[in-house]
Amino acid sequence: MQKTMGKVAVWAAAVGLVVGPAVPGVASGGLAPGAVTSQATVEGTERLAGANRYETAVAVSQHLYPAGADVVFVARGTDFPDALAGGPAAAYLDAPVLLISSATTVPNVVRAELARLAPREIIVLGGGQAVGTPATDVLGQYAPVSRLAGTDRYATAAAVASLWGTSASTVYVASGRSYPDALAGGAAAAHQGAPVLLSTGTSLSAATADRLRTLNPSRVVVLGGEFAVPASVVDKIRQSVPGASLSRYAGTDRYGTAATVAANVWPQGSTEAFYATGLNYADALAGVPAAAAHGAPLLLVKQGCAPATTQGATADLGVITQYVLGGSVAVADGATTASCGVNPPVTDTVLAVLEDIPVKGRAPLTGYDRAEFGPDWTDAVDVQGGRNGCDTRNDVLRRDLDNLVVRAGTNGCVAETGWLDEPFSGDTLWFERGVTSQSIHIDHLVPLSDAWQKGAQQITFTDRKNFANDPLNLWAVDGGLNSSKGDGDAATWLPPNRAIRCDYVAYQVAVKAKYDLWVTQAEKDAITTIVNGSCPTKKIPVANDVPALRP
Repeated sequence: MQKTMGKVAVWAAAVGLVVGPAVPGVASGGLAPGAVTSQATVEGTERLAGANRYETAVAVSQHLYPAGADVVFVARGTDFPDALAGGPAAAYLDAPVLLISSATTVPNVVRAELARLAPREIIVLGGGQAVGTPATDVLGQYAPVSRLAGTDRYATAAAVASLWGTSASTVYVASGRSYPDALAGGAAAAHQGAPVLLSTGTSLSAATADRLRTLNPSRVVVLGGEFAVPASVVDKIRQSVPGASLSRYAGTDRYGTAATVAANVWPQGSTEAFYATGLNYADALAGVPAAAAHGAPLLLVKQGCAPATTQGATADLGVITQYVLGGSVAVADGATTASCGVNPPVTDTVLAVLEDIPVKGRAPLTGYDRAEFGPDWTDAVDVQGGRNGCDTRNDVLRRDLDNLVVRAGTNGCVAETGWLDEPFSGDTLWFERGVTSQSIHIDHLVPLSDAWQKGAQQITFTDRKNFANDPLNLWAVDGGLNSSKGDGDAATWLPPNRAIRCDYVAYQVAVKAKYDLWVTQAEKDAITTIVNGSCPTKKIPVANDVPALRP
């Protein structure tokens, strides 16, 4: 424990944190009546669970630290990004992760666990909106409190990685837009003593790139496939640390990625493994440092069964003891060994991705301006087709027009004529520059103002430019129908051509997931109705590429 406190002291001094004294008079003691404990369910399986995510985190803490802990990490339990990066950091400092229910509220079960643990340091993950002053005032009654935070989830992860000082031989990079890959990868990173940094849907934030350069790893591991961490992010990693070797651990879905991580990080096998639901993040947040403490991988299951990739990983690892995170509502008894059948996992479907997108009300339109998304159709973006010497409008026309003729002397860029199989109406339209071109628009499937009211205010200007020019979000369409759509979402406007509606909402879901946007409840209901009615197993689109220029 002295080694752990030494790491904290060195880090605190390095980043200039001031840690105040604990408020006296808070006694250590046992848990209150009804508090949670770890519970063995069947031979070879131990369930770490409580009635909710806060009690489950306490159960994990009790399992790992029966005699108390010098350091405790605290994160918001209703959002995942801060705690994702915090898991490996907690393992690095030999500390549990506890969760609070709001920015102002510390659950009683967490207070009781803090009293029992009697820590000398509490590290809060995230800014004041995640863990506010009322909560830190309560936490300060149990130990001095410091905070690891940035302006957003990416900067917070970079701040967490400051615990490693100026050197980490390995760094993991996961999507900051979704949680499954970072959970399994977080356990692996923790096992290898490595931090986890988070990427946006198209690039690395300045804070992430700076932290990568500071840590100067010899190896970077990318978690998840192209939808999670696209090639543009990998390019930015190479630019930030050109001397590092890059590996990607990915499967066909979140279950396969977790299995791939386990196979690569535990090639000699593991007699122990932790299991969490692949359909929610809450129970596994505290499980990452627990898995690291056991030197074990974290695998993902469905509520009542284990996909074939998870079963295969369990067998290949030679697992004897299984630790299940969360109650039976999340992971049923026997789910880790029950087969999901012959059907492949479907967590890359539109409906599965939609479930990962937050549901909120519209924010005010205050401050919205087209200029907030950069110049119209700029080529200076980091998405497919960006920086190719051709503006975005012509990139999309070259992609969507049949029998395309390009203007001579434009390096193959400017569309002159062609036929458009117009998606909104199902009609075929003639495009001729200067004649009919004004009647064909390039539609943002997720409109700019809709995005502004559903999270785009909170992403970077660079990401907003990428969003406005990403071919994933752009179709060439009939101008009149595009005008009738206006700024509508799926709850207020759908294409008259019913045959295209599944594709239409699928791309909207993909775009909102990629750019950290949310949906309203009415919008989610409308999308769910369309997909369930016509294409329930439809896969999420991952690209809508533009063709290369051919002068």
